[in-house]
Amino acid sequence: MVSGLLYGSGLRLMEALRLRVQDLDFAAHQLLIRGGKGNKDRVTSFPQNLMDPLQIHLQEVRRLHRQDLAAGWGQVPLPNALARKYTSASREWVWQWVFPQVIAGVRRSWQKMASLKLLLLDQSLVLSPGILVLPAEMLA
Repeated sequence: MVSGLLYGSGLRLMEALRLRVQDLDFAAHQLLIRGGKGNKDRVTSFPQNLMDPLQIHLQEVRRLHRQDLAAGWGQVPLPNALARKYTSASREWVWQWVFPQVIAGVRRSWQKMASLKLLLLDQSLVLSPGILVLPAEMLA
């Protein structure tokens, strides 16, 4: 699905991985890209053939997010000073990543971390599906 956005919307890899739920506008068939090349925001078209698959994907991500919230975690890092201004925004659905990093058996071990934040999907997982690269803090 990420590769479909890269090709169909002209996104760069990290632009696609940094998409948040609020950046998708299904009604207008547009994606809002924040902080792209040159740290500029831009709007691009949304591929018609990804509308249904992406909505199904978001339903699953939302289910996972609800489970995370019930377990007392499920936060994402917020841009700039928003975390200080809106203390609960990191748990809101609209700020969640479209492509969160979900690794079976590893997410639950993150609970022991003091300030748990849901990570972006690692770009190596997109480029090399057969290779799984875990951040060092997950292995400790």
